[in-house]
Amino acid sequence: MITVSFHDQLLHDICTDLDRAERQYGRVEAQALVTFISDAHALDHAEQLIDLHAGEIIVLDDDSLRVDLSADYRAALVVVGTRFRRADDGRIRWDSVMRLKLVEVSRVP
Repeated sequence: MITVSFHDQLLHDICTDLDRAERQYGRVEAQALVTFISDAHALDHAEQLIDLHAGEIIVLDDDSLRVDLSADYRAALVVVGTRFRRADDGRIRWDSVMRLKLVEVSRVP
């Protein structure tokens, strides 16, 4: 199971309450966010999550994740902790990541 933590209590409170998330981000975006977090909890590691949401999740150069929730909103996540492996090129091996932190949900510029 992937553990998802949150940047702060406010973000946690918004993302774990569908009604509040709908008021903050919109119905479609809130549902996408809640589904994404639920999917993460149901999977063994981040590589499975990336595969499941292919096309919606982009691994950035700094090994953070960008999740497109809709045309208007995206979420940003980072790996938490030190219990993951790196490939020979120094990049994170996503099959070893079991802890992610949601750092922000923002409007697409």
